[in-house]
Amino acid sequence: MAHLPRIVNVQHLGARVLRVRFDDGLSRDLDFAGTLDGVLANIDNDESFGRASVDEVSGTTSWPGGLDIKPWTGCSVGVSGHPGGL
Repeated sequence: MAHLPRIVNVQHLGARVLRVRFDDGLSRDLDFAGTLDGVLANIDNDESFGRASVDEVSGTTSWPGGLDIKPWTGCSVGVSGHPGGL
C-alpha cells in the first residue's frame, strides 16, 4: 500500500491561503479561494478559515466543528511548493 501523506503543520497566510507541511518534508502554499462550496462554505470567511489546525490523529487539516480536508488534496492544489520546513 502506498504511503498517504500526513499533514504535520498548518499556517494561515491570509485570505484563503494555507501553508501546509507534510510528514515527508514537503511544504505547500494552498489557495482555496473560490473552492469552498457546499459544507465547506461554513469556513469561507476570514475568522473561520484562519482557525485551521492539524488533526493529530488523522493527519488532516481541520477546523472547529469537524470539517477537514484530506492531506492528498494538498498534494495537487498547491500554489507553490517549498522543499523543507515552514
